[in-house]
Amino acid sequence: MAEFIDQYINMQVRKNTSILSYFDEFIAYKKNSSNKKTRNKLVKTTITSYLTAGEYFKRYLEKKKLNGHPSEINKAVLDNFYHFIKGKHS
Repeated sequence: MAEFIDQYINMQVRKNTSILSYFDEFIAYKKNSSNKKTRNKLVKTTITSYLTAGEYFKRYLEKKKLNGHPSEINKAVLDNFYHFIKGKHS
């Protein structure tokens, strides 16, 4: 995950590019990666959880009228997203 984030941050990203533009690439990366502790491939339920969380995050950004650019994603946005998930989808 840290590698993926570093690669994304190092890219020359325009102001209107959303982190969600790279979500499919992230999922493909995760499908081919393994658990660091067990060294086993990630199970389907883990990938499904990533997909579900991505969809919830997309809905949250739309609701808050944020385009998902990395400059907009800060601690407050993530904390509020956590409460959005906890309140609506738990």
